[in-house]
Amino acid sequence: MDMEKYRTLFLQEAGTHLQTMSRLISSDAPCGAAGIDALFRCAHSIKGMAASMGYEDLTRLCHELENRLGVFRGGGSIPEAAMGALEKALDFIESRLEAIAAAPAGAASARAPAPEGGPPHPLPPHGPAESEQPRLWNLRIELEPTEAAPAVRLMLLQREIAARGEAIETRPDAQTLAAGGELRSLHMRLRSTLDLADFCARLDLRPGIRSAEAEQEVQPPPAPPRTTPELVRVRGEMLDRLLDLATEMIAERIRLQEQCRKQEVSEMAAGLESLGKQLRRLHQDVIDARMMPLSQLTARLPRQLRELARKTGKEVRLRMEGEDLMLDRSILDAMSDPLMHILRNAVDHGIEERGAVSIRACRRGDRVLIEVRDDGRGMDPRHLRARALKKGLLSEEEVQALSDGESLMLICRPGFSTADGVTDLSGRGVGMDAVKAALEKVGGELRIESRPGLGSCFSLLLPLSAALVQLLLVRFGELLLGFPVSRIEAGLKVRTGEVRSQGARLVIEHRGEAIPLLSLGKILGQAPAAGSEHLHLLLTRVAGRRAALVVDGFEGIREAFIKPLSAPLNRIAGLSTSTILGSGEVLFVLDPQELLPVPNPQAAGETP
Repeated sequence: MDMEKYRTLFLQEAGTHLQTMSRLISSDAPCGAAGIDALFRCAHSIKGMAASMGYEDLTRLCHELENRLGVFRGGGSIPEAAMGALEKALDFIESRLEAIAAAPAGAASARAPAPEGGPPHPLPPHGPAESEQPRLWNLRIELEPTEAAPAVRLMLLQREIAARGEAIETRPDAQTLAAGGELRSLHMRLRSTLDLADFCARLDLRPGIRSAEAEQEVQPPPAPPRTTPELVRVRGEMLDRLLDLATEMIAERIRLQEQCRKQEVSEMAAGLESLGKQLRRLHQDVIDARMMPLSQLTARLPRQLRELARKTGKEVRLRMEGEDLMLDRSILDAMSDPLMHILRNAVDHGIEERGAVSIRACRRGDRVLIEVRDDGRGMDPRHLRARALKKGLLSEEEVQALSDGESLMLICRPGFSTADGVTDLSGRGVGMDAVKAALEKVGGELRIESRPGLGSCFSLLLPLSAALVQLLLVRFGELLLGFPVSRIEAGLKVRTGEVRSQGARLVIEHRGEAIPLLSLGKILGQAPAAGSEHLHLLLTRVAGRRAALVVDGFEGIREAFIKPLSAPLNRIAGLSTSTILGSGEVLFVLDPQELLPVPNPQAAGETP
């Protein structure tokens, strides 16, 4: 396959991630938990793209960056001693991209020359060997196939590791190890104040040990970092049309100014009508200029799937349908990593020995539906609930309250993974979290269907345009606020008598489900509204659970062009974008998934 046409796209996307990483480590403010998570995601994205293109040195370096950044997340900061090595790693990535860009046509694969000296040495481990607060660690030890008496060796290693902290779980357990046999792997979960990543790095050098890895159990922050502006390629004829239209609008503006000076009202009305038509044409032309076929994204998938199949030793077929569907370029670019994450999960977790993955795209009204379906083993909601309980992500009461559909969405929780170890493909618990975050950022929605033995289906529901969205306007006191319609399941008007108490919380019954009430006034720190016979509720979902947000009233649905907020407003949780109404009033747009607290079945409810 000719990879030359993918080189430019790879360089653009990798360059964007590199700029984000450089900005994060060069900023005056310390690189805290959110910044480390952003660095982790960028390294993860570059690694996936580099592996697809065959740049093995970049892939190895970014994998090492992931390992070290995963350790840094536990401390919440990057130590000063590691900053120099991190900068050298970014310098190597930049030099590698420059070498790839300078390579002649036909050298878009791994044949493109690498910078002299090769990748830098791995980053040093995080901070001192011991910290004040104990941390949870997952350790996995693999012995060489030629190691004699492997069970005895693992038993000694188990005792050595257990002496460094509080062992919570050991597989195989001590009794199984004592029984002997051909056991060549050990997995331990323990709480320790020691830096076990550094310990495993030294352990990995011992003879007879094939690999030794340690990973902290850390939940990355839910809010994804803002990325740099996307690049859009525009056809020459489209630029000519836009230039002609802009010229006409300038001429119309001059004519209107002259009529205004002469106070010719009738001529001004005709001019305004003409200007309105030109603006509508301009709007449509700009939308058309941003539209790209889905094939721009899916054309790379067959090669990537073959690479995944080769790494896993599986036989996988790929079927695609609807590749000529047009999408906004910014949305198309935002879906590159999520689609690859889902495809990787289908091969690594879904397909067993052989199977098929199908990608189908179609229009659903004013939205686009992309379905990724595999015929693999599927997912068992009971197993996911048990996994969440075992990893301490949910309490036993919260797990028991989950439906099967909500249980499937657990795989999108930060840090949740069904894999027992970390590989180049999975096991870090970051993939589906990134998918969900990327979808929500562009106003999309993720749905998951799966049954044990019958495969899984991941549905990505996307808007056609990233800028023009439908907003539900709500009134709270003197405030007029907007909520994206894509984030709202329904708007309800109920009598106050329908509200009942359930334990220490207030709930409303809706279609057989008790939904907790949350007050927008309390969340925004505003005074509660005056008493009324009715309540206006916005039904939404937070972390897979339904919640009803109490507002004063609905003001209708309106299409609007939204723009991201700049600092310092973009630091306010839940305040995502803004738009300007016809009256000139600024309307703030709230994201309920970031604004509302996670509903807890045992927590006290809100008073409307």
